[in-house]
Amino acid sequence: MTLSQVDPKINITLKPQTPIAGADVTLIPGGYVEDIGICFWLRGGIGERHRIFTYFPAPHLNQEEGPAYTGRESAGRDCSLHIRNLTAEDTGNYTVFKNKLRGFDEHQEGNIYLVVLHTEDPRARDSLATPRPGRLSPNIIVAIIIGSVFGMAFLGGLLYFRLFCLSQV
Repeated sequence: MTLSQVDPKINITLKPQTPIAGADVTLIPGGYVEDIGICFWLRGGIGERHRIFTYFPAPHLNQEEGPAYTGRESAGRDCSLHIRNLTAEDTGNYTVFKNKLRGFDEHQEGNIYLVVLHTEDPRARDSLATPRPGRLSPNIIVAIIIGSVFGMAFLGGLLYFRLFCLSQV
């Protein structure tokens, strides 16, 4: 496979999608998942001082920590980044670089801005993490009200047109 066959820009997905302080999150890079020779994660910028770790998936499964490593990060076999016990300081820009086992010209990179939600109330944390069935969010309620008002105005306009404009013809 040549460089022209590999898309160098990849997406990163969060699991869970809404990271909360005190919980864990996994950043999962897209792109190729087989024959990964090396990958490394950076936090807050590019350069050695921002490197969280370098990971060598095959054949040794070795992780070498960098200057930005806090002791809460670990790598997955797919070059994912797992962060335990999130804090507000974990909010920021994360970048991953991946290279194939053979052929350093087959690289991929991805970037994501991680926002860690912080809440003091454990009940609020639970409500953010798991939606409760049967309860509508305030945004949905506002949308329903606005939609109803516009619907009533439209029906009123049709009724006016039918009663007054068509009766004069």
